[in-house]
Amino acid sequence: MTWFAKSAAFEAEAPETDEDRLAHVEAELIFAERAWDAAVRGLRSYNDAHRQMPMSFTNGETVRIITMCNDAERRHLEKDVRVALARRNKALSDRADLMLRLGLIR
Repeated sequence: MTWFAKSAAFEAEAPETDEDRLAHVEAELIFAERAWDAAVRGLRSYNDAHRQMPMSFTNGETVRIITMCNDAERRHLEKDVRVALARRNKALSDRADLMLRLGLIR
């Protein structure tokens, strides 16, 4: 078999500069901002459509039982918001680090 004998030619890639990384992180930040915004809007529209009032019992004092935490769809949407927010915060942190390294901010 001759295909084992063929050597793969790899081109040496130029090392990525901080400016290139900054442009990539800024593009990722725009995507993360949009994903976070969409997740928050989705949760907000779900909450508006599925209102649940907390039940309360009076037994000398008011005790509130919050029923909103038992909704699986709401928990899933809240998880999406947390994941999107974490991704956005990571992109913001990476952008700030690169901008500090480049001297664009102090």
